[in-house]
Amino acid sequence: MRRLRTIATGFLVLGLIAGCSSSSKSDDAAGGGKKGLDKVTYVTGLGSFGREAYAWYGVDKGFFKAEGIDLTVEPGKAGAANLALIESGRAQFAAIDYSGAIVDYGKNTDTNFKIVDAINQRTTVAIMTRQSSNVSGPADLIGKKVGVQAGAVPQTLFPAYARLAGLTDAQIKQVQFVPAQNPQLLPGLLASKATVGIGQFVVGQPAVQTALGSSDKVNVLPYSKYLGDLYGNVLVASNKLVSSNPDLIKRFNRAYNKSLAASLDDPDGTAAVLQKAVQAPQPAAAAAAEVRLSKPYCGTGDEIGTMDETKVARGIAILQGAGLFANTFDPSKMVAFDLVPKASTAQG
Repeated sequence: MRRLRTIATGFLVLGLIAGCSSSSKSDDAAGGGKKGLDKVTYVTGLGSFGREAYAWYGVDKGFFKAEGIDLTVEPGKAGAANLALIESGRAQFAAIDYSGAIVDYGKNTDTNFKIVDAINQRTTVAIMTRQSSNVSGPADLIGKKVGVQAGAVPQTLFPAYARLAGLTDAQIKQVQFVPAQNPQLLPGLLASKATVGIGQFVVGQPAVQTALGSSDKVNVLPYSKYLGDLYGNVLVASNKLVSSNPDLIKRFNRAYNKSLAASLDDPDGTAAVLQKAVQAPQPAAAAAAEVRLSKPYCGTGDEIGTMDETKVARGIAILQGAGLFANTFDPSKMVAFDLVPKASTAQG
């Protein structure tokens, strides 16, 4: 298998994905589930946090079963790892970072996935610092250390974010990214002052604040301030599944977006479902807080899940202009717009 170069989407992951091969069939399979339901595996963007709990919530509420789907939810590790599961057929759907998807398409000619749904209507990528460090923007990071998961999107996307904020290439190179092989250690790096900042999701603020305790407050530098035309996490499926079973994708989208909308309106209930669904779950209060923070990023009503072709084209142009890849491409190459929910049917 070729080495996937997609940007990783996540941080604070809980462990490795295990047992996926026993919980799904091949890419084009649609059957073999409970009582004739289609057996499907979905991989979260990263771990099993409140911001990733929508699918577990939908399983608990019967939304996927109502669409004829017997769903297994697996905690994801990162964009490249999630795409490897999609490419191998060990999972049918996965969440990955949208910016990473664009860069993968910009750099590769044999990309084997399509975006079929938008989870976040704008990017949630951010850098978090301690308020006491007086970092108010990327210029304050010059010459300082920022902890990141190795190869993760905050580092890869930083040049685009920093250039739009006014930094030169020479200044960008002076920001020192410190890789952490275990993303769960990132809040500790910030709390111990080993780094001045860490790469995070905006919605991960409660977990970072827990690490800091009462000694300091978290300061958030959201990339969306300068990269407003980028979606956040998106759902992807393999090219093979897109061509062979579009009906399954439409049904999955309807169930997923119904789960997402209902979960966003029920943060405490979502946290309770997460407590039942996974081992060593995130504390309920922190999980519920992440769901509440996620809501402004996911859209409302029938906007949930939708994607705009013009906005996709602008996002491609922004990242190409930032030098993350050389050649532009047509948005319809990357996004299966015929399968992405339309505004009038996003929640089915």
